[in-house]
Amino acid sequence: MSAADARGKVLLFEGAADNMDRQELKMLCAAYGDVAFVDFSFGATTGYVRFRKGAAARNALAAFTEKPPEISGRTPAWRLLSNSESDEYWQSVQLKKQEPSLSTGSVTTAATSAPVEQEQGIVLAFDGVGPEADRESLYALCGFHGDVSFVDFNRGETTGYVRFKKHAAAVKALEHFTKSPVEVGGEAPTWRLLSNEEEQAYKEAVQQRLNERKRRRDGKEQSGQHHTESAPQEAGVVVAFQGAGPDAERSSFYDLCGRHGDVAFVDFSRDESSGYVRFRRHEDAVRAVESLNAASEAVGGSAPTWSLLSEEAEKEYKEAVQQRKQHKGG
Repeated sequence: MSAADARGKVLLFEGAADNMDRQELKMLCAAYGDVAFVDFSFGATTGYVRFRKGAAARNALAAFTEKPPEISGRTPAWRLLSNSESDEYWQSVQLKKQEPSLSTGSVTTAATSAPVEQEQGIVLAFDGVGPEADRESLYALCGFHGDVSFVDFNRGETTGYVRFKKHAAAVKALEHFTKSPVEVGGEAPTWRLLSNEEEQAYKEAVQQRLNERKRRRDGKEQSGQHHTESAPQEAGVVVAFQGAGPDAERSSFYDLCGRHGDVAFVDFSRDESSGYVRFRRHEDAVRAVESLNAASEAVGGSAPTWSLLSEEAEKEYKEAVQQRKQHKGG
Protein backbone atom coordinates (compact mmCIF):
# COMPACT_ATOMS: atom_id res chain seq x y z
CA MET A 1 0.00 0.00 0.00
CA SER A 2 1.31 3.45 -0.91
CA ALA A 3 0.56 6.92 0.45
CA ALA A 4 -1.77 7.57 -2.47
CA ASP A 5 -3.84 4.51 -1.51
CA ALA A 6 -4.59 6.02 1.91
CA ARG A 7 -6.08 9.23 0.50
CA GLY A 8 -9.71 9.87 1.32
CA LYS A 9 -9.74 6.99 3.80
CA VAL A 10 -8.31 8.47 7.01
CA LEU A 11 -10.41 10.25 9.63
CA LEU A 12 -8.80 12.35 12.35
CA PHE A 13 -10.57 12.69 15.69
CA GLU A 14 -9.78 15.21 18.42
CA GLY A 15 -11.11 15.71 21.93
CA ALA A 16 -11.71 12.06 22.83
CA ALA A 17 -11.90 10.80 26.39
CA ASP A 18 -8.55 9.69 27.81
CA ASN A 19 -10.11 6.40 28.91
CA MET A 20 -11.54 5.54 25.49
CA ASP A 21 -10.81 2.01 24.31
CA ARG A 22 -9.51 1.21 20.82
CA GLN A 23 -11.93 -1.68 20.38
CA GLU A 24 -14.88 0.54 21.30
CA LEU A 25 -13.78 3.03 18.65
CA LYS A 26 -13.29 0.34 16.03
CA MET A 27 -16.77 -1.10 16.62
CA LEU A 28 -18.31 2.36 16.24
CA CYS A 29 -16.56 3.02 12.92
CA ALA A 30 -17.02 -0.51 11.57
CA ALA A 31 -20.76 0.18 11.27
CA TYR A 32 -19.93 2.26 8.15
CA GLY A 33 -17.42 -0.07 6.47
CA ASP A 34 -14.29 -2.15 6.93
CA VAL A 35 -11.75 -0.50 9.25
CA ALA A 36 -8.13 -1.16 8.30
CA PHE A 37 -6.57 0.26 11.46
CA VAL A 38 -7.29 2.40 14.50
CA ASP A 39 -4.19 4.51 15.20
CA PHE A 40 -4.77 5.42 18.81
CA SER A 41 -3.00 4.92 22.14
CA PHE A 42 -4.87 4.51 25.40
CA GLY A 43 -4.71 7.76 27.36
CA ALA A 44 -4.41 9.94 24.25
CA THR A 45 -7.22 12.28 23.15
CA THR A 46 -6.47 12.40 19.41
CA GLY A 47 -5.95 9.68 16.83
CA TYR A 48 -6.79 8.34 13.40
CA VAL A 49 -9.10 5.74 11.90
CA ARG A 50 -8.10 4.34 8.52
CA PHE A 51 -10.85 2.70 6.48
CA ARG A 52 -10.31 0.27 3.60
CA LYS A 53 -12.58 2.25 1.27
CA GLY A 54 -13.06 5.98 0.84
CA ALA A 55 -16.85 5.63 0.73
CA ALA A 56 -16.83 4.10 4.22
CA ALA A 57 -14.77 6.99 5.61
CA ARG A 58 -17.10 9.54 4.01
CA ASN A 59 -20.21 7.77 5.29
CA ALA A 60 -18.79 7.67 8.80
CA LEU A 61 -17.86 11.36 8.66
CA ALA A 62 -21.31 12.32 7.40
CA ALA A 63 -22.94 10.38 10.24
CA PHE A 64 -20.60 11.76 12.91
CA THR A 65 -21.10 15.32 11.62
CA GLU A 66 -24.88 15.03 11.56
CA LYS A 67 -25.10 13.35 14.96
CA PRO A 68 -21.78 13.42 16.86
CA PRO A 69 -21.43 10.20 18.89
CA GLU A 70 -20.52 10.26 22.57
CA ILE A 71 -17.70 7.84 23.39
CA SER A 72 -16.72 7.20 27.01
CA GLY A 73 -18.39 10.44 28.09
CA ARG A 74 -16.81 12.72 25.48
CA THR A 75 -17.87 13.81 21.99
CA PRO A 76 -14.76 14.06 19.79
CA ALA A 77 -14.61 16.20 16.65
CA TRP A 78 -14.04 14.38 13.35
CA ARG A 79 -12.70 15.37 9.96
CA LEU A 80 -11.35 13.71 6.83
CA LEU A 81 -7.66 14.30 6.19
CA SER A 82 -6.90 16.22 2.99
CA ASN A 83 -4.71 14.51 0.38
CA SER A 84 -1.60 16.34 1.60
CA GLU A 85 -2.38 15.59 5.26
CA SER A 86 -3.04 11.95 4.38
CA ASP A 87 0.33 11.74 2.61
CA GLU A 88 2.10 13.22 5.63
CA TYR A 89 0.26 10.87 7.98
CA TRP A 90 1.21 7.85 5.86
CA GLN A 91 4.81 9.03 5.81
CA SER A 92 4.85 9.21 9.62
CA VAL A 93 3.40 5.68 9.78
CA GLN A 94 6.16 4.35 7.53
CA LEU A 95 8.87 6.13 9.51
CA LYS A 96 7.55 4.60 12.74
CA LYS A 97 7.62 1.17 11.15
CA GLN A 98 11.25 1.69 10.15
CA GLU A 99 12.39 2.63 13.65
CA PRO A 100 14.37 -0.28 15.16
CA SER A 101 12.57 -1.77 18.15
CA LEU A 102 14.40 -1.87 21.47
CA SER A 103 14.79 -5.22 23.16
CA THR A 104 13.06 -5.29 26.54
CA GLY A 105 13.48 -8.99 27.29
CA SER A 106 16.45 -10.72 28.85
CA VAL A 107 18.32 -12.93 26.39
CA THR A 108 17.19 -13.16 22.76
CA THR A 109 18.65 -14.70 19.66
CA ALA A 110 20.57 -12.58 17.16
CA ALA A 111 17.81 -13.15 14.62
CA THR A 112 15.16 -11.52 16.84
CA SER A 113 17.22 -8.86 18.63
CA ALA A 114 19.03 -7.34 15.64
CA PRO A 115 17.25 -4.22 14.30
CA VAL A 116 15.89 -4.40 10.78
CA GLU A 117 18.31 -2.62 8.48
CA GLN A 118 16.79 0.21 6.50
CA GLU A 119 17.52 0.17 2.81
CA GLN A 120 19.53 3.18 1.70
CA GLY A 121 19.85 4.97 -1.61
CA ILE A 122 16.08 5.28 -2.05
CA VAL A 123 15.54 9.07 -2.15
CA LEU A 124 15.65 11.07 -5.39
CA ALA A 125 15.83 14.86 -5.32
CA PHE A 126 14.40 16.84 -8.24
CA ASP A 127 14.77 20.47 -9.24
CA GLY A 128 13.01 22.54 -11.89
CA VAL A 129 9.43 21.24 -12.21
CA GLY A 130 6.90 23.54 -13.88
CA PRO A 131 4.21 25.64 -12.17
CA GLU A 132 1.46 23.10 -12.92
CA ALA A 133 3.28 20.20 -11.26
CA ASP A 134 1.43 18.38 -8.50
CA ARG A 135 2.09 15.48 -6.19
CA GLU A 136 -0.24 13.15 -8.12
CA SER A 137 1.65 13.55 -11.41
CA LEU A 138 4.95 12.84 -9.64
CA TYR A 139 3.51 9.72 -8.04
CA ALA A 140 2.31 8.48 -11.43
CA LEU A 141 5.60 9.29 -13.17
CA CYS A 142 7.85 7.66 -10.59
CA GLY A 143 5.51 4.78 -9.83
CA PHE A 144 6.16 3.46 -13.32
CA HIS A 145 9.68 2.49 -12.18
CA GLY A 146 8.84 0.93 -8.81
CA ASP A 147 6.89 1.29 -5.57
CA VAL A 148 6.92 4.87 -4.25
CA SER A 149 6.67 5.38 -0.48
CA PHE A 150 6.18 9.13 -0.52
CA VAL A 151 6.41 12.26 -2.68
CA ASP A 152 7.61 15.23 -0.62
CA PHE A 153 6.40 18.18 -2.68
CA ASN A 154 4.14 21.22 -2.32
CA ARG A 155 2.32 22.67 -5.29
CA GLY A 156 3.82 25.96 -6.48
CA GLU A 157 7.37 24.96 -5.57
CA THR A 158 10.00 23.76 -8.05
CA THR A 159 11.96 21.26 -5.95
CA GLY A 160 11.17 18.20 -3.88
CA TYR A 161 11.95 14.57 -3.10
CA VAL A 162 10.63 11.14 -4.04
CA ARG A 163 11.23 8.24 -1.68
CA PHE A 164 11.11 4.77 -3.22
CA LYS A 165 10.76 1.51 -1.32
CA LYS A 166 13.71 -0.11 -3.09
CA HIS A 167 17.15 1.17 -4.08
CA ALA A 168 16.86 -0.61 -7.43
CA ALA A 169 13.68 1.29 -8.27
CA ALA A 170 15.29 4.64 -7.42
CA VAL A 171 18.29 3.86 -9.61
CA LYS A 172 16.07 2.70 -12.47
CA ALA A 173 14.01 5.90 -12.30
CA LEU A 174 17.12 8.09 -12.18
CA GLU A 175 18.64 6.36 -15.22
CA HIS A 176 15.44 6.83 -17.20
CA PHE A 177 14.96 10.51 -16.24
CA THR A 178 18.61 11.27 -17.03
CA LYS A 179 18.51 9.54 -20.40
CA SER A 180 15.03 10.73 -21.41
CA PRO A 181 14.02 13.91 -19.51
CA VAL A 182 10.28 14.04 -18.83
CA GLU A 183 8.26 17.23 -18.36
CA VAL A 184 6.43 17.69 -15.07
CA GLY A 185 4.05 20.63 -14.97
CA GLY A 186 5.49 22.03 -18.22
CA GLU A 187 9.19 21.79 -17.39
CA ALA A 188 11.72 18.93 -17.39
CA PRO A 189 13.37 18.80 -13.95
CA THR A 190 16.83 17.46 -13.16
CA TRP A 191 17.12 14.44 -10.88
CA ARG A 192 19.80 13.04 -8.59
CA LEU A 193 20.14 10.30 -5.98
CA LEU A 194 20.92 11.52 -2.47
CA SER A 195 24.13 10.23 -0.91
CA ASN A 196 23.80 8.17 2.28
CA GLU A 197 24.75 11.22 4.38
CA GLU A 198 22.27 13.48 2.56
CA GLU A 199 19.54 10.86 2.85
CA GLN A 200 20.07 10.50 6.59
CA ALA A 201 19.97 14.28 7.05
CA TYR A 202 16.80 14.46 4.92
CA LYS A 203 15.05 11.76 6.97
CA GLU A 204 15.99 13.51 10.21
CA ALA A 205 14.59 16.80 8.86
CA VAL A 206 11.35 15.06 7.89
CA GLN A 207 11.03 13.54 11.35
CA GLN A 208 11.59 16.95 12.94
CA ARG A 209 8.81 18.43 10.78
CA LEU A 210 6.42 15.65 11.81
CA ASN A 211 7.32 16.05 15.48
CA GLU A 212 6.74 19.80 15.29
CA ARG A 213 3.30 19.31 13.71
CA LYS A 214 2.40 16.83 16.44
CA ARG A 215 3.52 19.28 19.14
CA ARG A 216 1.42 22.06 17.62
CA ARG A 217 -1.61 19.76 17.39
CA ASP A 218 -1.15 18.55 20.97
CA GLY A 219 -0.80 22.16 22.12
CA LYS A 220 -4.12 23.07 20.53
CA GLU A 221 -5.71 20.00 22.09
CA GLN A 222 -4.51 20.94 25.58
CA SER A 223 -5.73 24.53 25.25
CA GLY A 224 -9.12 23.40 23.95
CA GLN A 225 -8.58 24.91 20.52
CA HIS A 226 -9.51 22.07 18.19
CA HIS A 227 -8.41 22.38 14.62
CA THR A 228 -11.95 22.04 13.35
CA GLU A 229 -13.03 25.01 15.46
CA SER A 230 -10.08 27.39 15.29
CA ALA A 231 -8.78 27.07 11.73
CA PRO A 232 -9.78 30.05 9.56
CA GLN A 233 -12.06 29.03 6.69
CA GLU A 234 -11.19 30.12 3.19
CA ALA A 235 -13.95 32.00 1.34
CA GLY A 236 -15.32 31.10 -2.08
CA VAL A 237 -15.29 27.36 -1.42
CA VAL A 238 -18.98 26.41 -1.54
CA VAL A 239 -20.43 25.04 -4.78
CA ALA A 240 -24.18 24.63 -5.26
CA PHE A 241 -25.71 22.04 -7.59
CA GLN A 242 -29.23 21.50 -8.94
CA GLY A 243 -30.82 18.77 -11.02
CA ALA A 244 -29.31 15.59 -9.60
CA GLY A 245 -31.13 12.36 -10.44
CA PRO A 246 -33.32 10.33 -8.07
CA ASP A 247 -30.57 7.73 -7.49
CA ALA A 248 -27.94 10.27 -6.45
CA GLU A 249 -26.04 9.59 -3.22
CA ARG A 250 -23.71 11.67 -1.11
CA SER A 251 -20.80 9.36 -1.88
CA SER A 252 -21.32 9.97 -5.62
CA PHE A 253 -20.72 13.68 -5.13
CA TYR A 254 -17.65 13.02 -2.99
CA ASP A 255 -16.18 10.82 -5.72
CA LEU A 256 -17.06 13.20 -8.56
CA CYS A 257 -15.92 16.42 -6.89
CA GLY A 258 -12.89 14.79 -5.29
CA ARG A 259 -11.31 14.57 -8.74
CA HIS A 260 -10.94 18.34 -8.73
CA GLY A 261 -9.64 18.97 -5.21
CA ASP A 262 -10.01 18.22 -1.51
CA VAL A 263 -13.68 18.09 -0.49
CA ALA A 264 -14.46 19.12 3.09
CA PHE A 265 -18.14 18.13 3.11
CA VAL A 266 -21.11 17.28 0.86
CA ASP A 267 -24.39 18.74 2.12
CA PHE A 268 -26.97 16.52 0.44
CA SER A 269 -29.85 14.25 1.42
CA ARG A 270 -30.96 11.34 -0.72
CA ASP A 271 -34.15 11.86 -2.78
CA GLU A 272 -33.38 15.56 -3.12
CA SER A 273 -32.12 17.08 -6.37
CA SER A 274 -30.01 19.94 -5.05
CA GLY A 275 -27.31 20.47 -2.47
CA TYR A 276 -23.89 21.91 -1.74
CA VAL A 277 -20.27 20.80 -1.87
CA ARG A 278 -17.73 22.56 0.33
CA PHE A 279 -14.14 22.44 -0.88
CA ARG A 280 -11.10 23.26 1.23
CA ARG A 281 -9.61 25.68 -1.31
CA HIS A 282 -11.15 28.37 -3.49
CA GLU A 283 -9.14 27.42 -6.57
CA ASP A 284 -10.38 23.83 -6.38
CA ALA A 285 -13.99 25.01 -6.18
CA VAL A 286 -13.55 27.26 -9.23
CA ARG A 287 -11.88 24.50 -11.23
CA ALA A 288 -14.60 22.03 -10.27
CA VAL A 289 -17.44 24.30 -11.42
CA GLU A 290 -15.80 24.88 -14.79
CA SER A 291 -14.99 21.20 -15.37
CA LEU A 292 -18.28 19.78 -14.10
CA ASN A 293 -20.44 22.12 -16.18
CA ALA A 294 -18.33 21.38 -19.26
CA ALA A 295 -18.49 17.60 -18.76
CA SER A 296 -22.22 17.44 -17.84
CA GLU A 297 -21.67 14.14 -16.03
CA ALA A 298 -24.81 12.45 -14.70
CA VAL A 299 -25.27 11.89 -10.97
CA GLY A 300 -28.06 9.51 -10.10
CA GLY A 301 -29.35 9.49 -13.67
CA SER A 302 -29.33 13.22 -14.43
CA ALA A 303 -26.60 15.81 -15.02
CA PRO A 304 -26.84 18.65 -12.47
CA THR A 305 -25.77 22.23 -13.06
CA TRP A 306 -23.06 23.71 -10.85
CA SER A 307 -22.40 27.23 -9.57
CA LEU A 308 -20.04 28.89 -7.10
CA LEU A 309 -21.86 30.76 -4.34
CA SER A 310 -21.26 34.49 -4.12
CA GLU A 311 -19.62 35.85 -0.98
CA GLU A 312 -22.99 36.95 0.42
CA ALA A 313 -24.74 33.68 -0.48
CA GLU A 314 -21.92 31.65 1.05
CA LYS A 315 -22.14 33.63 4.28
CA GLU A 316 -25.91 33.04 4.45
CA TYR A 317 -25.43 29.34 3.72
CA LYS A 318 -22.83 28.92 6.49
CA GLU A 319 -25.09 30.75 8.94
CA ALA A 320 -27.97 28.42 8.02
CA VAL A 321 -25.72 25.39 8.56
CA GLN A 322 -24.69 26.69 11.98
CA GLN A 323 -28.33 27.24 12.94
CA ARG A 324 -29.16 23.67 11.90
CA LYS A 325 -26.34 22.34 14.08
CA GLN A 326 -27.50 24.41 17.07
CA HIS A 327 -31.07 23.22 16.56
CA LYS A 328 -29.98 19.58 16.52
CA GLY A 329 -27.75 20.11 19.52
CA GLY A 330 -30.64 21.73 21.41
